[in-house]
Amino acid sequence: SFALISFGILGEVFSEWMGGFGLVMALFYAGIGYVALMRVGIAPIDRDKLDYDVLLTYISLGIAAVFLTITIPLQFGGPWVSVAWVTEAMVLLWIGSASRLPDVRKAALVLYALSLLVMAFFDTPVAVDVAPGLFQNNFVISYAFMAAAAFGTAYMVSRLKDRMSRSDMFLVPTGIVVG
Repeated sequence: SFALISFGILGEVFSEWMGGFGLVMALFYAGIGYVALMRVGIAPIDRDKLDYDVLLTYISLGIAAVFLTITIPLQFGGPWVSVAWVTEAMVLLWIGSASRLPDVRKAALVLYALSLLVMAFFDTPVAVDVAPGLFQNNFVISYAFMAAAAFGTAYMVSRLKDRMSRSDMFLVPTGIVVG
């Protein structure tokens, strides 16, 4: 509720600072999550016996990821939203595979889907209207980056297949087709 009230107050007068405020909130919660992580280490969440230190770690890091995700469209616009989200999704996928935490990998998949939806339904109509030429359009860089990210994801999943679940392996052919 603090963040919503703060965004409401900032939105009226300091709308250009909303992205910076979201970044500060993300860094604050990431700091809490980092301190908690150093204290307990990477541990899976046991649903039978809850460890509140482990929960504090993952909840804080999750809130930081949400604030970072919200900050991107607040601060940047146009083609850079989908580029930043797909970059964040790749990082989350790598973290989820390195830590063997399936919930982090699922969050990465949601962010991948969100970035593709934004690109397909919001960026594409604007890109078509901006300029017809290939080199006169700022969206060309974002489309090239999204294609490279799709291929990079397919490569990363194929290299880390021993750390991935069988259900995550669909990302290899999907990344190739989307790229």
